[in-house]
Amino acid sequence: MKKIPLPGLAALTLAVVMLLSACAQNVPATPDGSRPNEYSAYLFSAANVLYYDYQYDRAEEVYRLALKFDPQSKEIRKALFNTLMNRVNYREIPLEYFAGYVDTLLARKDMDKLMLEQTYDIYIRYKEHKKAERVLNIYLKNYATPRAYTSLFYLEQTLYGKNRLSLLDKAYELGKSDPEFLNSLGLLYLAFNVEKAEKVWKQSAAIDTTFQAAGLLWGLYSVQNQVTKIRDLWQTLQQSGNRNKLEGVLESALDNGDISSLLLVSDLILASKDPQFILKLLQASWAAKDDVLFEASRSALQGIEFSSRETQLLTLYYALNGLRKNDAEDAVKHISALEGKTALDELLLIHRATALADSQQVEAPALDTIKSRLTATIKTATQEQLATPVKTYLLAAIDSLKTDGLIAVEDTLTYECLKWFYDNDRRTYDTYVNLGLHYHKTGQKDRQTAIIREALDEYPQDASLLNWLGYTYVLNNENLEEAEALIQRALQLSPDNPHYLDSLAWLYYTKGDYQTAIKLMEIPARLEQMPSEIAFHIAKIFLALGETEAAVEFLKLTVEIGDDPVFSKQALELLDSVFTE
Repeated sequence: MKKIPLPGLAALTLAVVMLLSACAQNVPATPDGSRPNEYSAYLFSAANVLYYDYQYDRAEEVYRLALKFDPQSKEIRKALFNTLMNRVNYREIPLEYFAGYVDTLLARKDMDKLMLEQTYDIYIRYKEHKKAERVLNIYLKNYATPRAYTSLFYLEQTLYGKNRLSLLDKAYELGKSDPEFLNSLGLLYLAFNVEKAEKVWKQSAAIDTTFQAAGLLWGLYSVQNQVTKIRDLWQTLQQSGNRNKLEGVLESALDNGDISSLLLVSDLILASKDPQFILKLLQASWAAKDDVLFEASRSALQGIEFSSRETQLLTLYYALNGLRKNDAEDAVKHISALEGKTALDELLLIHRATALADSQQVEAPALDTIKSRLTATIKTATQEQLATPVKTYLLAAIDSLKTDGLIAVEDTLTYECLKWFYDNDRRTYDTYVNLGLHYHKTGQKDRQTAIIREALDEYPQDASLLNWLGYTYVLNNENLEEAEALIQRALQLSPDNPHYLDSLAWLYYTKGDYQTAIKLMEIPARLEQMPSEIAFHIAKIFLALGETEAAVEFLKLTVEIGDDPVFSKQALELLDSVFTE
């Protein structure tokens, strides 16, 4: 018998081992005769193209085929995980389908840190808390991160009603060098241990380059009415030269309506002689109706040179102060200083300030003066060439002022303004949306549809536009197949959006598929601030299913919400018919 040379024997042995391995793994023969791992690499590249083209269903098929030729590839398994994650996020597949693959990966110990985090987030979103707990425990064995401990704290609260503060303590020890995390952690502590919340925020304030931690401490002391601590915090920030933090804290307090805390340090603000601080004190004193402090702030600001915007702000508050004191002459004098394009830049600010004004404290003639003045300003502006930054304020101001009923701006004026922007090729997103709303309000359905379609050409990935056009078709009972495709695309971009789910549910209701419709309403039905339209839709679907008791509950809720008289009226009529049957 002829002996086989050693190198040949080694090669033969290797070939046999590879063959046995392939058989053990059930690796099929490749169609082109290439090596399985080479063919798998080809398939992997093809699947990646499909994945990045958002064709997740086809990408999944090709990734799974690639795994047959290279079962040991972690890279392919991870790519398949990402594909299934996107598919479950976009509701292309049920959660159970995704969870089954996750279980396979967990059994193989093939999930890295990011995959575990993403899986946890999905389970939490679907309220699968037990599954989330299992994943989180595996995560904690390998990665002891601050977020993992706060997540476990939340899960134990949800599942078992526990409040293990020791978990938060562990999170603190691991994350005490991260101010952003500490700021969030303090909010968790706040419900159980105020002292620890304060300690965490103090730690954060020492390293936080923003004003957030200082602002949280300021808010805590304000709620506790800890005057000494507020004043000490002010002086600490001032002595350390953190002027930007001080300004941020004051601005935050003002925005949150925490006027009283600014008044507690009014003497320190005035003593600082900082115009920006005093300007905020002036605003706070006006809101608090503290005339003495308002005049003291006003006096301290005399002769200070401000930017155009700040000058307008001062002028505005002087005008509002004149209105409050029924000094029409002083009010009109300052209102007159708000003429022209500069006033347009301040329209939103004016709207915000007039919303703060207690109209019962202002004589009707004086209030009418400012309304008519602003209306005239807007009318003049629509006939002029406007600077680009101004148009955004103008569109938003007209819409908000009209909607709130604070200023009488006619619909025709709104339309003239919007049409001017449109005709002069200044077609911003706001232009399209507000024109669409105008056409909807005036019953011009064809124009409304056309302007939304035009907007979608410019903003094809805007979920709200996709839903708007789809829902418009549903209401008109036309193009229902296209409507479904549009709303589904909106949901891919914004999964679980209750308003988009409502649109899709109403489409299925229109088609007579009531079971699918009510299933889609599970998330909208849990809204804390539910619009009457959604409540009415749920009621109608329950009625169609013959579930009268549930329908009555949501009909009553529609009337109780009362944000749309049309739905309230229809709900009352249905309630009458239900109880008279």
